[in-house]
Amino acid sequence: MLPIYQENVANNRFIEKHLEVFLAGRPRSAEYSLIVISSHEINLTVLAQSRDDVARFHLDLKKAFPGFGFQIISVQPKFEGDRQVLYADISARITPPKAAAAGTMQPGTFALQVDNIEGALRQLAGSNRVKLQYFKQGKSFDKINYREIYCYANLQGQKNNMISFLKALINKYPGIRINKISIFPYNLAPISDRSLSTRINFTYYNPK
Repeated sequence: MLPIYQENVANNRFIEKHLEVFLAGRPRSAEYSLIVISSHEINLTVLAQSRDDVARFHLDLKKAFPGFGFQIISVQPKFEGDRQVLYADISARITPPKAAAAGTMQPGTFALQVDNIEGALRQLAGSNRVKLQYFKQGKSFDKINYREIYCYANLQGQKNNMISFLKALINKYPGIRINKISIFPYNLAPISDRSLSTRINFTYYNPK
């Protein structure tokens, strides 16, 4: 199981690091409405007042995060009450991380097997002042020495608490591999330090 744990931890730390960087380093020319990160791609939806603001945000984004190759995918007008705003989708491909070296892993410090993954997530969320709003366990596949379980969780909490939860999740459960994480504002306001909704699609590798 150690190679799987190594890959999971490298993948999860990569995703969490980039999520934290983007939340902290947002250019001021527009507001994030949605951030979606996987190990292969970053997708941003931003709220702007004009196409000039979208273009300015795109340039600011490339300056703030050089090497990502962000591209504007679409710009769509929408009405919020009596005013029209623009939602722009911006995307970049990223290089998947390499697995952590074996010497950096100390499996004995991890919770390696969890029969009730929902209960474990709920407890970890509560200890970080985050609320687990919804959990669903999907298909599972039996392998030689472990079971592969696909899961989905929806959480809500303050930005800093959510980051703390993700760090704790990565450090405690190497059997979890985050496939995709989506962060968007609660009640459809721009993303800020206030309450965020987070959706996590992940695979859990449970040793037999």
